[in-house]
Amino acid sequence: IEVEEITAAQSFYNPMSTFNKSAGAAIALDYDTKLAALQSDLTLTAVGTDAAPVIFGVDAMLTALKRIAEANIPMDDGKLSFILQPAAFYDGLLREQQLTAANMVGQAKNVLTTNYRFSLRGVPFYESNVLTDNGAANGKKGFLIHKSAFAIGMQRNNLIREAERTADLVLSTVRVVFSLYGVKTIRADHG
Repeated sequence: IEVEEITAAQSFYNPMSTFNKSAGAAIALDYDTKLAALQSDLTLTAVGTDAAPVIFGVDAMLTALKRIAEANIPMDDGKLSFILQPAAFYDGLLREQQLTAANMVGQAKNVLTTNYRFSLRGVPFYESNVLTDNGAANGKKGFLIHKSAFAIGMQRNNLIREAERTADLVLSTVRVVFSLYGVKTIRADHG
């Protein structure tokens, strides 16, 4: 982030005060993108293919859970999650009446009006925009993944540096964060 001196002087808040939160969000987006790219490492049979994708609805959801169960991957330890593109919700799950009608899911109001995110067999659903997009013809890939499939190693403390500079005859303060981390597939058969 770079804050010009005149901006800081005229601002009603300190522009640097949001740096840590913004830097954390940028780092999280970066490593989420790198974790999503590990999708091709997974070896458990996929639901649908690149050439013949399926719309993510009840059938695809139950097939994915069945394959996890058949592979003897722990389902009841709270470490299994669906991570899906927005299209999986809006073109798939939220069009399934048995999953959205209030009387069928035990809610006072319809899921479509409350934005309630249900879980299936205790498996939560998360929405992500960084998953692989193979284009309109081949669809977007999502995950049903166990927490132990991927690993991320990150240094304990991020390094933050601040410097003052003059660029184009404008005084400014520059703040940069450095973080060392890596991602790796640990159990390819767990997703």
